[in-house]
Amino acid sequence: MDSFLRWWRGGSRGERRTINTTPLPQRYELYHRKRRNEGVSLIAACCIAFNLVMGSGFLALPAAVARCGLILSPITMGVVCLVMLTSLAWEAEAMARAEALEARALRGQSSSPSLLSRVRRPSLSDRTFEVCELCRIFCGKKLEMAYAGTFLLYYLATLWAYAFVFAEALSTFSPLFGHEACKHDVACVTYRKCTFIFGILAVPLSILEPGEQISFQMVMSVMRVVIVVLMASTALLSAYGVDFGPGFGPGAATSTAPFVRFAGLGRLLPATVFAQNMGGQVPLVAREMRDRDDLNKALCAGLAGSFVLYSILAVSVAYSFGSIAKAANCQWDAFGVGIPYSVLLDGIRWLVVLFPAVDVFSVYPLNVSIAADTLVTLFAGDRADRAQRQVGYRRAMRACVALPPIIGAGCMANLTAMIDTAGILVFLICCGFPPLLSVLGQRKCRAAFGDGRLDTTRYTPDGGRTWPKYAVAAFGTVAFVIAVGTPG
Repeated sequence: MDSFLRWWRGGSRGERRTINTTPLPQRYELYHRKRRNEGVSLIAACCIAFNLVMGSGFLALPAAVARCGLILSPITMGVVCLVMLTSLAWEAEAMARAEALEARALRGQSSSPSLLSRVRRPSLSDRTFEVCELCRIFCGKKLEMAYAGTFLLYYLATLWAYAFVFAEALSTFSPLFGHEACKHDVACVTYRKCTFIFGILAVPLSILEPGEQISFQMVMSVMRVVIVVLMASTALLSAYGVDFGPGFGPGAATSTAPFVRFAGLGRLLPATVFAQNMGGQVPLVAREMRDRDDLNKALCAGLAGSFVLYSILAVSVAYSFGSIAKAANCQWDAFGVGIPYSVLLDGIRWLVVLFPAVDVFSVYPLNVSIAADTLVTLFAGDRADRAQRQVGYRRAMRACVALPPIIGAGCMANLTAMIDTAGILVFLICCGFPPLLSVLGQRKCRAAFGDGRLDTTRYTPDGGRTWPKYAVAAFGTVAFVIAVGTPG
């Protein structure tokens, strides 16, 4: 926070000017050396990746699973998880290839061993490339602008939805400011005040570096696991006759969900792709890691952990309640009601129904950092490596990114429009740009080095095969057509 205030007072004006004056070879030596004793541990990086995946999108999964089937749904979610992990590996691969290309371009200007090592052994050092920057390096300005427009529109819709979820959850289930709970009436005064509270809490946290939030993020990872276990266990106990109140007990358990129903894929695919999306988020995780050779482990742990929890929660709730027409946590609004001396049950009820508010509060700052870093890269151009090290500059950009979605959510509370917009764009971000960058990066490296030495990097052992790229692009196209072509 101190550096942010110094930025506003103009104390770092001289540093900002150096973004456009530091020569390229010196910039490489300053910011591209192998990192030592900087960044967070592998466990902390896994928590960041897990929190980036495990957003409030999991609340819509049980309803989709109830339509698609208790067996077909986990299989589909597993396929999506593998596709996402492959796409993330291609983003890391593209960053390693971009650094090797940059080192080769500088080899004639400097004889530094660190430059030569980047060519011989492609991996990530202290430099990270935003995906829009990779688009410019491998294809040009047009692809960069196309990706930036798609990516920023997606994050605007996502952040808008997060602000709405916080205010809606808090105003629906908790009477505040002397008013009664809104009960899903988003036009009430309490909703607007809850939006204001979210801005007061989320914007200062968004200004901090992700590494400065690590204790909070690790606590939230544990909390997400606890919430999923509570929801899954109480739902299954209810299905087998345990009485948790007249609105939640044996009478509520239906167990009518099918095992396989292909007609439900149109509802499940966009929900699970949106819930497991990490497209464009690899640079954030890589930037915070101490040892970037373990980047794949962090990404794999985050996606695998979210897949396991998603499957347990969605299948157990769908099995217990059948088809539900609202967010999963709303089922717990009647949990423990009517049972005397149920302090523990009341605590579980409030913890579950208010968890979306806490959940988006923790993931909002991470997503703001990702969107702000993309804007910094666009504005800085080929000086992005220097701009990424200007802490005050980046924090000011985060403040500019964090505020508009909150103001928008206070003025227009339309969650459906935000989710529909994000759901359409997510297929392009996850299944379109990563395979394209992999193919273009491989071609450019072969043209630059005259051989296939960069076909395989530390992050992708596929030897430069092209068929996985076409397979992922085809999967994204088919999933998009199924999602858009399914009525309702």
